[in-house]
Amino acid sequence: MLDGDLPAEVGADPKRLMSDDGSAAVMDYCGPAGIPRSFFLGGPHIWTASDRDWALSWQVKHRRTCSGCGTRPEEWDPSQGGDRRAYEFSIGVCAGCEQKERVESNMRGPEWEGQRGKTLSVRKRV
Repeated sequence: MLDGDLPAEVGADPKRLMSDDGSAAVMDYCGPAGIPRSFFLGGPHIWTASDRDWALSWQVKHRRTCSGCGTRPEEWDPSQGGDRRAYEFSIGVCAGCEQKERVESNMRGPEWEGQRGKTLSVRKRV
């Protein structure tokens, strides 16, 4: 078995997990929280075989996902059903990040030189 491949007995369909927004959203919460999918959906707090299958499928999805752009190789590869134009990218500006970067650049000035433990926090104006 290659790293990232599912064992043959795993029954959750990773393609459904990757294409069904509802299933993906549930597992995007349950996976990091370490809770069974069936428990999140209202069942008893036990790990079923299906829960383990979903967890392993979610893990495979995340192993295959590029940390830089958030896409997976098969989404771009026509031989795997993908498309070289699967995504388009857009540039956005977050006003909060813009302000934060301005303050950070001011913190690099001579009056801050040598100052250790500098932190930057944000709070909402009241």
